[in-house]
Amino acid sequence: MKKIILTLLIIFLIPIPLYALENLNIVTYADFHYIRDITSSINHVYFATTEGVIRYNKLEKKWEEPLTDDPSIEHRNIGQVYVDRFDKKLYGKTEDANYEYDINFEKWYEIGEIPKVDNDYKFIKPPPIMYVPAGYNYSADGFIIDRFGRNYQISAMIDDLSTSTWIGTWGFGAAMTQASTNFVEFLPYGLLQNRVQTIFNDNGQLLISGDVFNSSRTGITLFDPDYNDFEYIESGVDFDLPAVNIQSIESDKKNYYIGTETGLRIIDKDSRKIIKYYTERTGLIDNNIIALHRRGDSLFIGGEYGLQMIFLSTDSMKIIYPNQFLNSTIYDIKSTDTTLWIASAQGAFQLNFKTDALQRFKDPSTTIFSSANGLAVSRRYIFISSNNGMVRLNLKTGQIDSFLSVRSGYRPRPVAAYDDVAFLGTDNGFIMYYLTKKGLDNEREFTEFDGLPSSYIHELLLDGDFLWVGSNKGLTKFLWNDPYRVD
Repeated sequence: MKKIILTLLIIFLIPIPLYALENLNIVTYADFHYIRDITSSINHVYFATTEGVIRYNKLEKKWEEPLTDDPSIEHRNIGQVYVDRFDKKLYGKTEDANYEYDINFEKWYEIGEIPKVDNDYKFIKPPPIMYVPAGYNYSADGFIIDRFGRNYQISAMIDDLSTSTWIGTWGFGAAMTQASTNFVEFLPYGLLQNRVQTIFNDNGQLLISGDVFNSSRTGITLFDPDYNDFEYIESGVDFDLPAVNIQSIESDKKNYYIGTETGLRIIDKDSRKIIKYYTERTGLIDNNIIALHRRGDSLFIGGEYGLQMIFLSTDSMKIIYPNQFLNSTIYDIKSTDTTLWIASAQGAFQLNFKTDALQRFKDPSTTIFSSANGLAVSRRYIFISSNNGMVRLNLKTGQIDSFLSVRSGYRPRPVAAYDDVAFLGTDNGFIMYYLTKKGLDNEREFTEFDGLPSSYIHELLLDGDFLWVGSNKGLTKFLWNDPYRVD
């Protein structure tokens, strides 16, 4: 009994950091291709990038999740990293402070001085000769030249004094060579660009893209969350897919359908090549495609000036209700068994597939006052977002529930939902609503203080227990169904 009492006293007297009380299980993926520093243990290699620290498992030969889940450190400012031989101590250095990474709590905390680290890897200069994959070139002054003629300088390089050399580049990410051969293997990881404005789930693989902004590499990132693997369809490297803003994505078994500000592109999945594109010259109402939705053989296209449909098997087009939607911006399109739902600058509409009748959605609470910005469909409900908040319509009974938001909205205002939980983007992060059949049970707002990289949320996608959040600073994975979180 004395031993038990003594143990309890010790436990209660040990100071527990506040951050240990609740780990929100948030991690952000971004453009990790600009590498500042490298450090290596026996088991791992750590790369300090301009968007945070990423970690490669040498023994299993695969990437692990990035160390970007802690709001107490500015990940973009980490310039140097140090790890000991056995991964017991990891340190990061910014311009203003030094930090130690707590492996148990997965958190960074500030320290005074970084102690001497027990490790024996060494930095080396790029050798005069390295052998790169076919289509690439290497110059003796330390540049890798890709198949499109773009140069990427080697920014850091270490010999782990085992069997491998680890390479960081400025713009092309990480690579490695076996010390005995000098053959370079590229290790792609992260997004092509930080601005995430569209996320599409293609049978478990996420297709991610957005505005070009000032990114040097642009296009579509293909991310497999189960294997933590990344592939890329780059834009701006040939005439067929220029470096333009990509605003929506759809797919079928053979093709990807890409809505851009300059028209619709169709990409063959196997070859990753453009096989067809549509513009105003080939029948589109306008080139600025904002929303795509495929249903069977029909591809619905929402743009800045209206709504139309392409019959994919016959390649014929049809403008949908030009009297209602012509010159009206279409923000989102979803469908249920019998109805096409349309979120537009004029409000929300439902189009019956059997009767072809169009009906405006009437919201008694006027939460959807003018513009409807986003749509989400669950098993029992459809959710419609606006600048004022969100409404939920029971597809069987017709009951309408309104959820006003004290936070202002903006275009876009994404919404994602299951029957009993919904998420609404705001100008300060997103709101999570716990729902019952009668209405709201509870709600909580998640912001940058909780680990989101940005307040400006452009896209939300539910994927089982995870919510994918697209912002101007990357793609964030949030475990919304966390039994240990306190809301």
